[in-house]
Amino acid sequence: MQEPSRRRRLLVLAICCLSLFIVGLDSTVVNLALPSIRSELNASVSKLQWTIDAYTLLDSAGWRFIFWVTCRWYWSRWC
Repeated sequence: MQEPSRRRRLLVLAICCLSLFIVGLDSTVVNLALPSIRSELNASVSKLQWTIDAYTLLDSAGWRFIFWVTCRWYWSRWC
């Protein structure tokens, strides 16, 4: 099997960096919304912690799945 070209490696690196940035940005938005979530839903601190953990985990897994499907189905068209 051939070694990936420099362009392809940089593209994968850029996608990974973008994914990490998006997950971090989404987590920040949820953290900023915590006071509203607490007051609207009368949630305890432990429920808020579960909210952050579950959201971040699902968001990360969702982006990984989306990029996996994209690379699997459309990779040959990009490079």
